[in-house]
Amino acid sequence: MFNGIYIGAYDIRSERLLRTRDISVYPLGICIGSEGKTVFITAPYTSLNGGEIIELDPATLEDRARMKTPVGVRDIAAGSDGFLYASNYLTGDIYRINWMKREIADSVNVGRKIKRMEYDSGLNLLMFSSERGYARIDLEKWQSASGGGTR
Repeated sequence: MFNGIYIGAYDIRSERLLRTRDISVYPLGICIGSEGKTVFITAPYTSLNGGEIIELDPATLEDRARMKTPVGVRDIAAGSDGFLYASNYLTGDIYRINWMKREIADSVNVGRKIKRMEYDSGLNLLMFSSERGYARIDLEKWQSASGGGTR
């Protein structure tokens, strides 16, 4: 079972694996949606095909939806503003994704090799590390600068 590529649900309290699902892609990033009712993973493909964000049902781990992304998409975070944020390791872009429309609504370039990205809901900050070091983006200021709007 553990020789293939799979995603699993693990109960920390009982320290046991609840369920697994074989998947055909190697997941690089994973996050829980802002309402806690969905799981998102990022999956790379070849430089010819780009990558993908996959939405999973947390109860069954089955696909709900998919979206093609540029090659290099790695980490993913769900903001409390209803948008997903995905980092691109190769280009240094952070994409603001309108998941309902399955489209990149905006992007900002922060420097190559974004290694890790997290969202802090209390401060409304997107924090990340890259080859330049540690930085953060105030999502309220980004939203204001890009014409506002929500999903």
